[in-house]
Amino acid sequence: MSCKIKRLSHIYPLAIDYIYIGTYFAASDNKVIKLRNGKPKFFSETIIRKAREAFIMKKQFKTGIIFCIISMALMFILAGQASATPALQLYLPGAEYLGDTTIAGVSVTESWFTFANPFELVVAGARKNENDAEVIEDVTLWIAVQGDDPYANQDSKITVREDPNHPMGLDIIEPYIAGVGQPDAVTQPHGVYNEYTRYWGYHLPNLEIAKAEPDLVYNYDEYYTPENPGDSKKGDLQYYTIEYEGFFWVHMDLTGTKDGKETFAPFSHDADAPTPIPEPGTLLLLGFGLIGIAGFSRKKFKK
Repeated sequence: MSCKIKRLSHIYPLAIDYIYIGTYFAASDNKVIKLRNGKPKFFSETIIRKAREAFIMKKQFKTGIIFCIISMALMFILAGQASATPALQLYLPGAEYLGDTTIAGVSVTESWFTFANPFELVVAGARKNENDAEVIEDVTLWIAVQGDDPYANQDSKITVREDPNHPMGLDIIEPYIAGVGQPDAVTQPHGVYNEYTRYWGYHLPNLEIAKAEPDLVYNYDEYYTPENPGDSKKGDLQYYTIEYEGFFWVHMDLTGTKDGKETFAPFSHDADAPTPIPEPGTLLLLGFGLIGIAGFSRKKFKK
C-alpha cells in the first residue's frame, strides 16, 4: 500500500494534507473529506480516525527516512575528516600511542610517546590537491620541559640536529627563542603548558610540499602503522635527531603558516626516557672503590 502527501489548500480551504490509502482523502482539523470530481464527501469518525492514524504514520516514516539520510551523510563527512591527512604533522617512528595519560602530574591528551634517547623526529607537510599552497612557511618546532623538573640542572641540554641518513646541510639547530609559559604561536589549548613551563623554539626550513619529487605523507594518527599506512598525500618530509640530557621528560609541538593562515600539528608528542640505572658490574666496581678508599683512609689514619 502506497502513501503520498500533498497540499490541498488550493482545492479545498479546510484541507491541510491528504494521504493515499486506496483512495484520496483530505484531512482537516475536524474531518476527513473524500475528493471525487472535485466535490467533498464527509466520512464517519472511524474513517476519520484511521485516515489520521495513517497520516501520522506517514509523517513519522518520512521523518525517520530524513533522519537516516542526514545521519549517514554526517557519518561520511566525519569519516572523511577523520581520515584526511593534516597539512602539518609530527611523527615519532617507533613511538607508542598512549592516548590520554598523566606524566609527572601533567595531563597529556592524544599522546604519542617515545622512550628512546636520542630519538628520530619526522616533520611532515602535505598538499591536499594541485590547487593547494606550494609551501608551508614559518615552520617552528617547540620543545618544552617542566619548570620544576627534579632532574634539571645547569648542565641540562637539548640537541636538535638533522638526521645523518637524510642530510639537509643543517647540522645542529640552535633555538632562536626561549621562554616560560606557553608560546604565543601555540594557540591550541594544551594541558602540558603552565606558568612554570620552560620552552625553546627552533626555526626549521620551509616545507616544499609541491616539490618536483614529492615525498609520500600519511595520516600519522592513532591508527597508523608502517605495515598498513593507509592513503597518502604528496608533500615534504624532514628528518631530525633529538637528544636530551638532565630532563625527565620533553614535549614537542609544531607550527607553521600555510596560505597566510597559522596551522598546528595535531596530537601530543613526548619523549620520556627511563632514568639510567647503573649496571651490576658498575655497582660492583663502585663498591670495591669505596671499600678501597675506606681502607686507605684507615691505614693512613693509623700511621
